Amino acid sequence: MVNKIERRDEDIEIMRDNYLKYYYDENQIDLDDTSLQALGLNMYIRKQNIRSSLYNSFCRSIYDHNIIMHPQQVECLNYLFKGDNLLISAPTSFGKTFVALEYICRRKCNNIVFVVPTLALMNELFSKIRKKFGDYYNIVQNGYENINDRNIIIIVPERADVELLNKLQSVDLLVFDEIYKLQRTTRDGNLRNDDKRIISLNRGYFELVNRSKQVLLLGPFIKDITFERTQLTENITKYITDYSPVYTKILFMEEKDGFVYDEIENDNAKLIYFNDPHAIYEFCVKLLVNVELENESNSLTSWCDKYITDKWLPSELLKKGIGIHHGKLPGFMRKYIENLYNSNEIHTILCTSTLLEGINTPTNELIVYDSNNLSAFRLNNLIGRVGRLNSFQKGFVYLFDKDLQKYLIGNEKYEEITIVAETNDITDLEEAVYLNKSVEDLDEDNKDLYKKLVEILKRYGKTIEDLKKTDGFVIREFLQLFDNIDAIILKADEYIKAENKQKFLIKNDIIEAFIKIIKYTRKYMLIEINRKLPAKKRIKGVVCVSKLLNLKPESIYQRIQKEIKEHQEDMDEATLNLFIDYLFDLAFSYIKYDLTRIVRYFDFIYSKEYLEKRESLKNKVAVIESVFLHRLRIYCCDNDLVLKILIDLDLPYRDAKEISKILVKLDKDNISTSAVLDMLELKYDEIVKNKKIDNVSKDLLKILLDK
Repeated sequence: MVNKIERRDEDIEIMRDNYLKYYYDENQIDLDDTSLQALGLNMYIRKQNIRSSLYNSFCRSIYDHNIIMHPQQVECLNYLFKGDNLLISAPTSFGKTFVALEYICRRKCNNIVFVVPTLALMNELFSKIRKKFGDYYNIVQNGYENINDRNIIIIVPERADVELLNKLQSVDLLVFDEIYKLQRTTRDGNLRNDDKRIISLNRGYFELVNRSKQVLLLGPFIKDITFERTQLTENITKYITDYSPVYTKILFMEEKDGFVYDEIENDNAKLIYFNDPHAIYEFCVKLLVNVELENESNSLTSWCDKYITDKWLPSELLKKGIGIHHGKLPGFMRKYIENLYNSNEIHTILCTSTLLEGINTPTNELIVYDSNNLSAFRLNNLIGRVGRLNSFQKGFVYLFDKDLQKYLIGNEKYEEITIVAETNDITDLEEAVYLNKSVEDLDEDNKDLYKKLVEILKRYGKTIEDLKKTDGFVIREFLQLFDNIDAIILKADEYIKAENKQKFLIKNDIIEAFIKIIKYTRKYMLIEINRKLPAKKRIKGVVCVSKLLNLKPESIYQRIQKEIKEHQEDMDEATLNLFIDYLFDLAFSYIKYDLTRIVRYFDFIYSKEYLEKRESLKNKVAVIESVFLHRLRIYCCDNDLVLKILIDLDLPYRDAKEISKILVKLDKDNISTSAVLDMLELKYDEIVKNKKIDNVSKDLLKILLDK
């Protein structure tokens, strides 16, 4: 049965906001108890009566005894206890994830899967769940980890891979957060920039939903979702609400830079939102000229000065008590800065949506410096990050564009979501391969590509069914590989016959051929950098990738440092910082996650069985392995699963490798993130005393182990 519970009401939303305004702005703390309870604001009742005392007794959380659940959280729990699948569409401050954690406390399950959109959120949730449930459940983050009788699996959608799914035939509870990210288009109908992830995300959703006994979907400002292709078609309750128990005061300011400079100098916890990293850097250059702030170093700024440059703005600003946070920074830096902010050691973070959408970082003040690219949905999602019931009950949002007023109240902010895996419409052949959609419904161009795919697979003794068992394939890339494979094999043959002097050039030709197949999609960064450089000094992306690939990952920072020294005289400060971001993005995003798909393609086609009877081809594939593929395998850390987990936990590669030597060898069948963390606890004193391990990693370990 499909059931829709509509708890959105513009009049009640305004009334609730007015009551909170009276409470906070006008100090009317003795508001009418009956009205507060009717509006779901029971937490603001100051004089307890029999009615409120009874409510508090029955609605006290088991997950956290200090919290009294609000009425709509209780209502959602009741639907779950009835056995319903449930979609909760509500603002961030509603406490959607809290409902899931409370339900787990009250109803013991054997296998629970949490799917979250980002690695940062995955690690944050892992820490929270391990503290509360670690004694009862095995907590894992990857398909290669050990699965026990009782498990809580916390993953990003791409990690719902074949290895995990083979181990997990049945799921008692699936919690899928930020469900709106499964749609292919943005509100204005444009294709998402990260469209290559879409099928992978939807495949994880599709496989998990169809093997789950109960499903809880979470997201903000969703008007509706239509379910056509999973078990949710016949059984889901859609709970749509605008309920928020925190007061957010929105103010429109005239002066921008002067106001922001003044705010930075006070001690209020604040996040300042920018469209992109370059906008942050341009602002920082102005800030350093106009605001005088004291310097203070820490282990992260020392690491940055040592391994990168003292001209790196994230380090320069952090010395002055201001964090910079965006997706191009290494994960361990972001985690360090988040911790400084959450522990009140710094009060300001200049950030992009990576922070605001990536983790649970409460703030009582948000300044939207850039707003030109914000839709109603995105603006309200940002605003929803301000205020938390149990930390900042009152929040301030500062805007500079009065046209945004129309987005703030009413239904403009709500979107109707189309999940790719849930619609019978098909726009790409990958949906036929990985989402079991009908090939007959493809357009003619995609049908032709599908036929080409079948023919190529047949040539290598493979079928579409074999392809369905693979992970992380982008089919158009895969096809493009075979448009170029003869030329690449020919280059490998040249390499075998060439003299040593020629081998280097041929090796670069092979690398360049693969880079043309899996293209770097964020070219705007390099375009912006080269726009500021003289023609003779412009940077070639292929050369940068080749240089990075020639090194082991632990030496990447030294390579980045060398590139900086080589180019810094030709760059202004903002451009230099964009260049550093570009190099980090190449190494730890493009090479690690995009280019490594080539390894999967080669392993799938050129299996040992296929090459056994083809000696000549085997030798040429061995050349490609030696000059290119093995470097990518090092980035994947597939031969050292403990190291892989340590890097997942946001420790710098060089130190993660040193720490992995200290940890006792774990049997492959018993490796899990929980087991690695237990070992880190056991070996903590030895790690801290090790002089080869940088202080920043020791501080990160304290955060990780809650020391």
